[in-house]
Amino acid sequence: MKTNLNFSVFTRTAWNEMPRIRHQLTNLLTANGHHVTFFQKTSSQISSPEKKSEFLSVVTLPEVMHHQLRPLRQIGDFANSFPKKFILKYYSANPHPDIIVNFNYDFGFLKEIFPDLPMITFINDDFVAQAKPWMKNMIALRVEQTSTASDAVLAVSYPLQKQLSKFNNATFPFLPWAQKDYSSPLKTKDRNVVLYFGYINHRIDFNILIKVAQSGTLLRLIGPIQRTADKSLLQKLTAHQNVTLLPPMLLQDADLSDVCCSILPYDSKVESVNAGSISNRGFSLLSNGIPLVHSALAELIEAPQNVIRYCKSAEDYLYAIEYFKNNFYDVQKDIQSFLSGNYSRDRYESFIHLVNNLILKYNRVEAVNPGY
Repeated sequence: MKTNLNFSVFTRTAWNEMPRIRHQLTNLLTANGHHVTFFQKTSSQISSPEKKSEFLSVVTLPEVMHHQLRPLRQIGDFANSFPKKFILKYYSANPHPDIIVNFNYDFGFLKEIFPDLPMITFINDDFVAQAKPWMKNMIALRVEQTSTASDAVLAVSYPLQKQLSKFNNATFPFLPWAQKDYSSPLKTKDRNVVLYFGYINHRIDFNILIKVAQSGTLLRLIGPIQRTADKSLLQKLTAHQNVTLLPPMLLQDADLSDVCCSILPYDSKVESVNAGSISNRGFSLLSNGIPLVHSALAELIEAPQNVIRYCKSAEDYLYAIEYFKNNFYDVQKDIQSFLSGNYSRDRYESFIHLVNNLILKYNRVEAVNPGY
């Protein structure tokens, strides 16, 4: 059996951004000996390809216009002609990959460049719901075109899977995963801090966080502040002396020794929020023994209340926080059990199984041994 493959991953996200699912998948593949060429966040300035490691190269694509400012098909086709030409030129001088992994909802043209290669598209957000009113129809069309052109579509939530199945029968859920095995948290005297870990933006219900802060609960926020965050509400929140705001860092670098739970207070009034089933960082927080206090969205994963508490009101959040303060160590066995089947090795195995099926379909290269 072939022991490694060459993947081309296309995304608009920069490699050095706070890790998201495209980074996590890339790390999963390189950790298992595959080579990834990561086409990163588009820029008007093209830099030379960077070899980050033996298994990872990063290439920057050109873009002449933001992808959400293309209301007409002709404008979008013109804008996409620049990355299309770049990719054609790049692969005229470099060996073709074995498989294409696409994270861009409007990159259906990749199938024109690589008609004889399997193409898997990841859809990780409800891009139509996020779009400005004048862009919704065009983005819906691009999502449909890209999904139809793909050999398989992987959706990071159940609502997205339902949406995309209309365009491609080979649409499957591919939920986030725990980056490491469960580790039993250290027993410390006080577990009284509530952690928010992630992007700070318009998707967060600041009113919930403010009410948590007003209760006197110690609240620690870690993550980048995005331009869409309500700055006045953020200022009101951080004005509380029991609230700490820390800069972005990796989860493994965060102090979790005094954390009783992690709060994920998504604002359900933001349409795109309801396309989620679990936060990208949910399983990784759980693998550190940190239970979740999560907003009650439309189609969430089923979980025991000792692991994830779904909340509709400020009172629900405060009750859940108090519960985990008092029962933190008692819920650890349930957390460990819940994580079964949601580790890196589980997602890798299912992904490589799909890849092998597509490779056999195209009969290009020998299937890869998943190693498990």
